[in-house]
This record gives sequence, C-alpha cells and structure tokens, in this order.
Amino acid sequence: MGHAPEIARETQYAAELLPLDLADFASVQACAAALAGAPVDVLVCNAGATQPAYRTTTDGWEHALQVNHLAPALLTLLLLPGLLQAAQAHGCDARAVYVTSELHHHAHLAPAVCAALGVLRALNERGNFPASAARGGWYYETKMFNIMFTRSLTAHLAPSTPLVATSVNPGLCRTRIRRDLPGALRAATGVLGALLGRSAEQGARLVLHAAVGPDGKDGAHVRFLSGQYVSGGAVSEPSDFVVGREGWEVAERVWRETVDILAEVAPEVRGIAEAYFVEEE
Repeated sequence: MGHAPEIARETQYAAELLPLDLADFASVQACAAALAGAPVDVLVCNAGATQPAYRTTTDGWEHALQVNHLAPALLTLLLLPGLLQAAQAHGCDARAVYVTSELHHHAHLAPAVCAALGVLRALNERGNFPASAARGGWYYETKMFNIMFTRSLTAHLAPSTPLVATSVNPGLCRTRIRRDLPGALRAATGVLGALLGRSAEQGARLVLHAAVGPDGKDGAHVRFLSGQYVSGGAVSEPSDFVVGREGWEVAERVWRETVDILAEVAPEVRGIAEAYFVEEE
C-alpha cells in the first residue's frame, strides 16, 4: 500500500490494494467479488507457503494445500469470466501465471494417496502428512499441482480461448519463504540462497516475462507459452511424473476433485465450469 503513490507517479496508473487471505476461502470470494464485471488482463498467483508442521485453515484444509493450490484455483475460476472479457475488449490474450518451483521434481505421492478416491482429501489427512520437517510439508506436491493445474486448465478450455496459462519457476530467490522451516534448515537454506540465489527482483522478472511479455498481440508467438512450464526464462519439461501416464491420470483426477471441492465452497464455480470448459476426448 505504501508504494501506491510511487507507482502512480512513475506509470501514470493508480494502484489499488485489495485484501486477499488465501487461507480463508471467504476472503478469496470477497476479492473476486470486488473485481466482478471488471476486465482482468493478467492474473499472477504467487502463493508459496511452506508448512513443516501439520495445521489446518479455518476452512478445514491443510494450510499449504489451500494456500498454494485450492485458493489460487478458486481465484482463477471466479475471475475466468473477467480474464476472457479483458481479452475480448483489448484484442489480445489474457494471462494467468502460476509461480511454481523446481522443487516439484521432488514431489512424491504415496501409492495409497494415488489410489484414494480423492487425492487432495487423502493429502488433507493428518496421518498422511510428511514426517520430515525438511520437506516443508506439502510444498513440493503443491508446486507440482500448480503445474498440473496450468496444464489441465489449458486442456479443458477450447483451443480458441484467448487465455494463456503458464507455470513459472523463478528459481532460488532470497525471500522470506523459508521463515517457517526449522532453525537449522532455515539457516542452511539461507546460506545457500545468499551464495547461489537470485534477488527477489531478479526472480520477479521471470514471472513478469510470463505475465506481460512477449506481447500478447503477437498471437502465435505467445500462444506457445500456453499450458507450459517455464524455468530460467525458457519453456522446459516438468518432472517425469508430471509428463508420464500416471502423472497425467493424477492431474486429471486432481482437476476434477479441485472443481468439485471449489463448487462446494462457491456454487457459481459449477456454472463457470459448465460455461467454459470442454471435456477432453
């Protein structure tokens, strides 16, 4: 909020802050409602909570599952009409960007979780929570879900839909994301970040590239980013699990489960899904 006057002065655009607490579905709905009817050119979902100890939100979901995956997905679905409205009004593709991590390569879903009727509901059970605090709870897995959501969103929209959804890995950055890790691990990763990490500004440039460049009016030149995982500023292949058959099946199940869960939270999600999504053949 303190930077709003500076942004307005430098860009000639007024910045407005909307409160958003991803650990509270009601806050997500209120934020989306505040933007109802407005064109949304770019949506950047930058949540990255690490939670080494099991705890739930007021909505009953494990903290990282909600903050990193479910809440950004809810915001996306509620703002989807506004994103497509902006694309139509401005004659260029709208953008949806999901900040992920190269640590998604270390994600692991136990066979029992993959076999469960609901993958997310299985991960939400305390008994399935990672025993090692070094994993940061479900951080690796939720960052993988960011990539899966990007791919599934793209797959379930008609090919002509003017929305480019991209997942972006900004790399190791010197931020406060590790503040909830145990002391020794926090210190070790802090040293690693100081030696090898990017500044927050450098990491943000990679996110901005996916959000505003190349120019959306370039058509096919930007469409190649749709559904892709971008790392180091270039389209890259995500983990073997994500691109493999089992990962594809899990992604489809997580997609359907996510929509069902969020439709219980916000009934309008069902109507949005029916209006904009197509079934894969």
